[in-house]
Amino acid sequence: MSAVLRRDSPRDLKELFTGERTISPPRSPELRPFATSRVGVRAGTTTEAVLREAILAGHYGAEVVALDGHGEGIAALRARDIDAYFADRALLIGALADIRDENLVLSPRLLSHDFYGIAMKRGDADLRLLVDRTLSAFYATPQFTALLTKYFGDQAEPIGAQIRAEALPQ
Repeated sequence: MSAVLRRDSPRDLKELFTGERTISPPRSPELRPFATSRVGVRAGTTTEAVLREAILAGHYGAEVVALDGHGEGIAALRARDIDAYFADRALLIGALADIRDENLVLSPRLLSHDFYGIAMKRGDADLRLLVDRTLSAFYATPQFTALLTKYFGDQAEPIGAQIRAEALPQ
């Protein structure tokens, strides 16, 4: 899970999610609890559950807005209805590549980490071995790199490295 913000999103969100620091007078700890950010997430996802839990645990001043889909989330962010939109990082990269909006920034921070998997029938060791070997071989090819570059642009290298690291047998 990661976040997309507008370049003019509230300063505390930009500091938290992009590491961007600005020089300004000290913040008043007495006033911060009254500031509320509106953050969006796709309804019914694990991302929504993790986000709500993190906001409660950290006592953050944030209202979670559950949206029907990623397109609606990006549109709400662009329309200033929300201050940040949270989703799977790979999906956010794809959405940003499609719209090419210079006013939106992808956070470099990963806020959670979920593994992808392929479901298959229990006990079919031959199929599992075939799938593992085929994918492992594919991850080492230039075609895999080209596919990642096509869909994830300049984020292809770190995504590929993450996929290859997770694909190693445990």
